[in-house]
Amino acid sequence: AVMAPHVAQLAQSLLVVVTFDREVNVRRAASAAFQENVGRQGSFPHGIEIVTRADYFALGSRPNAYLRVAPFLASLEEYRPMLLRHLLEVKSRHWDESVRLLAAQAAARAAPLAPEWTVEVMLPALCKRALSLDLKERTGAVHMAAEVLLALCRARHAGSGAALPPELRKAISGVVPAVEKARLYRGRGGEAMRGAVCRMLEVCAAVRMPCGPKAALRSLASLDDSIKHPTEQISLAAVAALRQLSRAYFSEGGGSTGGGSAGGSTGGGSRAAGIQRAGRWR
Repeated sequence: AVMAPHVAQLAQSLLVVVTFDREVNVRRAASAAFQENVGRQGSFPHGIEIVTRADYFALGSRPNAYLRVAPFLASLEEYRPMLLRHLLEVKSRHWDESVRLLAAQAAARAAPLAPEWTVEVMLPALCKRALSLDLKERTGAVHMAAEVLLALCRARHAGSGAALPPELRKAISGVVPAVEKARLYRGRGGEAMRGAVCRMLEVCAAVRMPCGPKAALRSLASLDDSIKHPTEQISLAAVAALRQLSRAYFSEGGGSTGGGSAGGSTGGGSRAAGIQRAGRWR
């Protein structure tokens, strides 16, 4: 009776540690504490089911905890908001780059379960953080925004970014130009930012985000710089992005690009103009 008012908050807090703590011993200790409370309190929502899935061995691997256990817990309505908020507010800016990347993938698997919150809260917040003075925050935000965007479009919009609200499309499309205008490729952390931007460009092309010829050529120029980068990881990320960009905006079979005239010019005309300009630019 004494613990009854605190059961829900205690369960949610324990499960955040169970899935997202960086250290395996802490994850396992939190799991043991959760299991003990399930036995003693008997009122933790879905207690037995969670104890079965988030056991000692399942939590031994950090990727398994993030990419298997966490999405399962996010599928339970009682725990979904706390887990998503923790990914957005804490893990997206974690000091360990590997944790930030795992958090982005975990968010991609959980966010489509809450599409309205993702569109109204998560993605706008991540887009705003792309220009943060904190390197960890801005790289983590761009990576998470890219992964969540791809997962959301595939799960809820048949893989099309054109179905997103106009305000959100504008915010997402403005991330890369804003990063380049702020010259965030220079100085400490420039390489990490380049890698994040390449992934964002790849995802925007993969979901056929509406894009006019000028914007497509600007993205092409950005990738051209990254392809020549001496760091192999960045050049490979740029190649992957270029592959998607070419399919989306510089091929006969690509999706229509936005930014046409108000009179309703066809996507094919925009693509043709983009291809001609790209040929002259090259």
